[in-house]
Amino acid sequence: MCPEPPSTQRDRICHPSSSAEFAPREKDSKELAARLECADADVLPQVLEIVRSSLDAEQRRTPVIDARATALVGTAGLSITVAFTFGASMVRNDLGLTGCWLYILPILYLLAMLAGVSAAGLSLFSLLVRQDYPVVDADAVFREEAFEMEDPSLQLRCYQRQIAVHLWTVCQSLTSRHIRKAKLIRRAQVAFFFFLLMVTLIGVVIAMSSTIKTGN
Repeated sequence: MCPEPPSTQRDRICHPSSSAEFAPREKDSKELAARLECADADVLPQVLEIVRSSLDAEQRRTPVIDARATALVGTAGLSITVAFTFGASMVRNDLGLTGCWLYILPILYLLAMLAGVSAAGLSLFSLLVRQDYPVVDADAVFREEAFEMEDPSLQLRCYQRQIAVHLWTVCQSLTSRHIRKAKLIRRAQVAFFFFLLMVTLIGVVIAMSSTIKTGN
């Protein structure tokens, strides 16, 4: 049995001083198993329940994140298609632009296209199917070493401990995966916002050019 932690450690465990301590940090499976060595038989089921709840929450996040990325891909693709139709008119100079507007408008159009393609590309990249998707391993669930113990109570504790560690490892992998996806989608959103800004500026340039042309 592990010795009782000092009062200072107990206070730190029960009353964390800062919410920053709850930031997700990946832990090695051996380190987690070593920590659970000190867990009481009544504590292990609670730990296992928390791990299961965390894993379920991460699994529910997957379709939500993918849905956002899919929506952004569709929106960016449609917007780029509409913007490309405007490019033909600009090349033929159907707008009747003169002077500096002939240089300003193509630059804005090029920036808009780059931003739109970047938004669609980043969103699509976040949806790529990978072969290393974290799943529950059969060898961890049906581990012979845990079943060969003669003491039933010890067997149950050992099995709960190894399942908790394995499920938490899967949960950590899913969390890291979701964080990477969220970062990509965030960048795609920023790129799409820049695309909308460039399109707005293009409209302003066209309006100003038309006003100047009409005044002349």
